[in-house]
Amino acid sequence: MPPSKKGKDEAWIRSDQLILPRQGLSAQDAEAFLNFLFWDVAIKPTPLKLRQTAGVARYLKALALEMPAGPERDLLERLLKIIWLTLLDRGQILMAEKGDAIHFLDEHSKTYLSSFDMEHIVQLVKSLDKPTEHAFRPPRLMARGRSVQGQGKAQLQDDLTERICAAYYALRRAGVKNVRTQIAEALNRSGLKTRAKPATDRAWGSGEVNERVGQFEDHLVTQHRHTRRPDRREQLKRLREMLVNSWIHGFHFARQVEAKT
Repeated sequence: MPPSKKGKDEAWIRSDQLILPRQGLSAQDAEAFLNFLFWDVAIKPTPLKLRQTAGVARYLKALALEMPAGPERDLLERLLKIIWLTLLDRGQILMAEKGDAIHFLDEHSKTYLSSFDMEHIVQLVKSLDKPTEHAFRPPRLMARGRSVQGQGKAQLQDDLTERICAAYYALRRAGVKNVRTQIAEALNRSGLKTRAKPATDRAWGSGEVNERVGQFEDHLVTQHRHTRRPDRREQLKRLREMLVNSWIHGFHFARQVEAKT
């Protein structure tokens, strides 16, 4: 293949080319967009504990072994494998010391692990430094409708505040009237909680929506260190646009996927 005749500036991808272009949303799609935002909020997963998770995987394995061959048995076996692999990647497991790992490999080299060249593997493990555990941290937020979320503070329990802010500015962009009221009604239909104090009203209203929008904007400003910048308002507007474009794009993509299935 001959080299490209494009200049260096044309051949490389610029950072601005990775930013989503402005996404459109019609007023007629407002209800469907709100349903998309609030049907599956990303939540913080509870930790997987070794003893509990391994026990459940063993239980499902026992069920599968006693079932006749068929789709349901295959389903259980796939599920238990996912549970076990997720435990390995994300579970609360104390990693062994190097010497303990080598002892384990030696002990089982002629039985469970006999299909491997264990002499070579043991020497390999001995030659390498002890690894770190930084890759095994559990994800912060997870949802069925979106992939694992890495944004936000570690103590966040869900991404509902982000979704409310995206809904507010997306509907305003679409020219929808009574935006806060419509968002509050959608939240109440979805059954999502305000997490208000017991003595206060637990239903969503315009005030609760407005408060969440302000909270997320404050988070954006702090996160991107725009607190003292003279162009703070312009930068906040840019971040709002990026947020809205991302969620509207996700909405349209989900619709395309549904239309093909």
